[in-house]
Amino acid sequence: MIAYTTMTTKGQITLPAAMRHALQLMPGNKVKVSFDGDTIVIGKPGAITEIRNTLMEEMSRNGTAGQEVRSGDGWAAHVQEAYGVNDGPVQDRP
Repeated sequence: MIAYTTMTTKGQITLPAAMRHALQLMPGNKVKVSFDGDTIVIGKPGAITEIRNTLMEEMSRNGTAGQEVRSGDGWAAHVQEAYGVNDGPVQDRP
């Protein structure tokens, strides 16, 4: 199935209803977005174990595997400095 949609100025697109129904996507569902060359691929995310494995592989490549983000560890300051992002304080885990 091929469909065409228009991207908004915010970079958003609407997935055609037939495709949403075919993948059983509901409002609020997460989707997996990747690209292959000049093609964007949108699909249902895999099982949680697949997502965890993908994240662990990425963290291993970036040298961040095994690190736990905590308030006061400098991570929030790093994100704010590097990306100009400030979503509020980092919360400690219980």
